[in-house]
Amino acid sequence: MAELSKIAVLGAGHLGPVIARLAIKAGYPVTIAASGDPEDIALITELMIPRAQPRWAAGAVADADIVVLAIPLHRFPDLDPGLLSGKLVIDAMNYWPASDGVVQAFEDGGSSEIVSRRLAGQ
Repeated sequence: MAELSKIAVLGAGHLGPVIARLAIKAGYPVTIAASGDPEDIALITELMIPRAQPRWAAGAVADADIVVLAIPLHRFPDLDPGLLSGKLVIDAMNYWPASDGVVQAFEDGGSSEIVSRRLAGQ
């Protein structure tokens, strides 16, 4: 039997843990990262997402085949596109000015189009 792809979920807020739980339920190995030290989410991960491994973002992505972006949209400009090179990236972010504030980069198109262009180096 072929080994399943490894999934890294970047974002441990509302959406990231849900995606991680569903991926684990489907049998995928999952790492999850927040913006800080993995120890900060270790207990939450243990209780809410058993079998997910909290990691630093760079380590989680390095070991993954698939990366899910579930980070707050205003943090996306700080993400190094090179970190995601060669990975299948799923954009689960959503631009909502009421919660994100106005992010000028996202005023001219949907988040997935902006993410795709940035990751392609455009």
